[in-house]
Amino acid sequence: MSSKDDMTELQRWFSDLDVEKRSVFISRSAARMLIDVPTRAQMANVEQIDHILFLSLFRSVIASLSGSKEACSTSRNWLNRMFLNSGSKIQNSSQQAGFFAARNAVEIGLGWQKDPFSAAGEEFDVQMAEYKAVKAVEDWEHLRSSGLYAFSKSVVEPQAKWFEEYLAELGEHWAFWKTFVQRAHYGKPVDPKLLKNVALIDDAIWEAGPEAVAKEIEKVQALFELEQEVARLKEQMKASAAAMHAPQMGDNGGPPLEEDAKAIAKEMVIVWGAIEELEAEIAKPEPSPSVLKRIAQVLWDASIRLGKYCGGLADVAIQESVKEVAKFGAKAGITYYTAVTAAQNESIQSVAKAIWAYVKTLP
Repeated sequence: MSSKDDMTELQRWFSDLDVEKRSVFISRSAARMLIDVPTRAQMANVEQIDHILFLSLFRSVIASLSGSKEACSTSRNWLNRMFLNSGSKIQNSSQQAGFFAARNAVEIGLGWQKDPFSAAGEEFDVQMAEYKAVKAVEDWEHLRSSGLYAFSKSVVEPQAKWFEEYLAELGEHWAFWKTFVQRAHYGKPVDPKLLKNVALIDDAIWEAGPEAVAKEIEKVQALFELEQEVARLKEQMKASAAAMHAPQMGDNGGPPLEEDAKAIAKEMVIVWGAIEELEAEIAKPEPSPSVLKRIAQVLWDASIRLGKYCGGLADVAIQESVKEVAKFGAKAGITYYTAVTAAQNESIQSVAKAIWAYVKTLP
């Protein structure tokens, strides 16, 4: 089949996809084109790549990979502004191909076009390989979690490792981008929600350059990780709460430890209250470091007090705790089993540690 026939076939298939699938396919292509930018710069004898323009390419690529139309729109506007401000510079440099690939990716993410041809040569060969692999099995989740060169023995793949080294040489302010490239290359993509949050960092920070962007990314990552820890703890509590209605666990003997059961129930009320206050605080435009530190200490202290019960009480104490917890209302509908589970796997302490890490990124 001729190259022209290949293009026609790919075009027809691509245009029939929904926006989400088109975005997944083309954002991977844009990421590969971004990796190729420094190589093209060397070939063009460009001594130094403009770092703000380089960041604008990164921003658009992660926006398209995030699947967020808000991120795509914001990133496209910024990318176009950079192009207008430095148009001739881009057009005469190695960044031209990267620019058009990045813009194409975010515009496809917005549903504005259906053209997959953001590249030529080796990259088109990679696109065709991915098209054939996906068409054969229609497994889009597999594509999302596959390395950038998983479906093709492309001659440009070695550039990915060289690109990681290139970013490392640029310094610590490029650490996030080095990790992003590594994970994309080896099929362990960064969480789309984190990519969205990074892409939505204010334009003024992007314009300030790599150091300012790196500092803000550190805060965005810390908040994201804190939210993840909170979500895990809440899910754990919900699962454990369901144990209240499960068949009773075996009685290991011994007298009921009613005072212990009451103490556990009270501690879990404290934990719930702290989590609710935490979620309200981090939702504010400017969370208070002092409030967050206080919440973290409350959670830490509660986890220490709960920890002393792990593995040391008979099943009958669990049954007594269920009775006592009910007296504190629906929000405290947690069994002693929850307290044991949460303390054993350090979920409560993990939230406290994540709070302290986030506070370090705040002014």
